[in-house]
Amino acid sequence: MVRVTLVSAIVVLAAAGGSLLFTETASVTVSVPRQNLEAVATLAGGLGGGALPTERFQVYASESQQGSASTVQVSGRSTQVIQQSDFDAVRNALSVKVTNELGAALYAKSQGNLYVGDSQPDITVTSDHNVGDETPLFTITVSGAIGATAFSERDANVLMLAALKAKVPSGQELTDDPVQFIFQGRQVGPNADVLVTGDDVLVTGKADGYIVPKLSPQSLTSQIRGLSPTDAASSLQRTAPRSRVEIRTSPGAMPLLPVIADHISLTIVVEPARGHF
Repeated sequence: MVRVTLVSAIVVLAAAGGSLLFTETASVTVSVPRQNLEAVATLAGGLGGGALPTERFQVYASESQQGSASTVQVSGRSTQVIQQSDFDAVRNALSVKVTNELGAALYAKSQGNLYVGDSQPDITVTSDHNVGDETPLFTITVSGAIGATAFSERDANVLMLAALKAKVPSGQELTDDPVQFIFQGRQVGPNADVLVTGDDVLVTGKADGYIVPKLSPQSLTSQIRGLSPTDAASSLQRTAPRSRVEIRTSPGAMPLLPVIADHISLTIVVEPARGHF
């Protein structure tokens, strides 16, 4: 919001028996609506070159667990033999645990940077016994590894803010509202046209902000001086489409606004945004 407070003039009116002095002023408020502006861009960078620096890293996790074989009848006797269901129960539980640990390890190693993880971890399963072995106990070990590509959120925000500013139309400007940044990463084929890291990762950024007409209070007061309130309102709305204009004159209703721009107090109000990004 820009507010201009200006000095009023003293107007002399002839009156019976002498002269009457009073202050003639005009107060004008122009309420300007925000408009949403969005920019979407592919942030090329990394090993293949470009503006967005990236870093490739890997993490590892391994867990072991002992399982019990099922009791079955073999040649008329009761014994314990590893069934497929016995093996799968232990392996599946370990796989979930290792996958969760890999996710936590990626987050920790990224050190606060944004990152794009590989689509699938590399999981290896080993056991001291096989399905069908006659044994009461067996041990399974599940090991996993996954890679990711990290990039600085600050670096990405700078690039997206530049992309957003490049889309601001002539005669408009970004408001002081915070710009919202969203980044999405995904794996792409090795022969894709755009590689952010050189390692099959594509990052898309989006920036959302608000724009308003670029208005000068001094210019507007000069533009409407000496006009009738109706004509002044129309003139301001042509300059700032969809705006709301409120004009008050003092000491009472005046047919015309003051001729000298300095006698007009003009306030520009940027209206609150409706809804969210």
